[in-house]
Amino acid sequence: MRGCTAPRLTRVRAPLGALLAALVGVGASVDMAAAQDLDRVAQLGSDGRTADARDSLLAWWDATWDDASRSERERALWLRGVLTLDPVAASATYRRLVVEYPAGAYSEPALSRLGQLSAAVGDTLGASRWFTVLERDYPRSDEAVTASVWLSDNADAAARATVRGPDPVTPAETSPRDPPQTAQPADTAAAADTAAAAEMGDWTVQLGAFSSEVSARRIADEVRAAGFDVRVILVEGSDLWRIRSGRFVEDDDARPLAARMVEAGFQAAVVPGANDEVGGG
Repeated sequence: MRGCTAPRLTRVRAPLGALLAALVGVGASVDMAAAQDLDRVAQLGSDGRTADARDSLLAWWDATWDDASRSERERALWLRGVLTLDPVAASATYRRLVVEYPAGAYSEPALSRLGQLSAAVGDTLGASRWFTVLERDYPRSDEAVTASVWLSDNADAAARATVRGPDPVTPAETSPRDPPQTAQPADTAAAADTAAAAEMGDWTVQLGAFSSEVSARRIADEVRAAGFDVRVILVEGSDLWRIRSGRFVEDDDARPLAARMVEAGFQAAVVPGANDEVGGG
């Protein structure tokens, strides 16, 4: 009919900005998934991107550990040991791997690393023990060959270390200079504890604050497994559970510990307020 026009069909065009935002969102999701993948962690480590590898491993740990399979947890522990620069923390991770996953896929290299780390710090007795276990329990592995060579080359030193045993350590409370300890009233003992805490200092290394005690203690267990001594505490005027380590008179005294924890893959900061701690442990 004249005078009537057909309705025009118009194409709805999404704003370019919205499209880009959607694409960025998809890319971020892919990147996040990749960051949580242990293959990516291993590849980053192989490429020498150690810091990125640790960040990716932490992301995977937070998101996946609870639901991970036995083999995935074993591999994650191995990667954590490899990516840990502090030899003490690395040794703690390798020991956990050997104890919790005996005869597993990473038991042989973990034993080998334990022997190598012990030898590197001059612990001949410790190195001998780790290499002996490796040689005895995994005689056909390539690592066992290396262990046998070390044991042969260091047989005399290992024998002397075995005879001598570990260096004796005299506890402070049994030092001949200290007077005999006697029981103290509760209020006197508390005052002594407060004075001792003040002498240790008000600075500490904090690894996080959590509303859930369960979460705080779970993460604290992971930090302990990496070889660090930590405590879970409350502070006056707050309901948050904090993970802390050490007590120091000056903040600079705490920085080396914080640096080692960061190198081990944890978030750590030097903070004051150790004298305000209450409860926990």
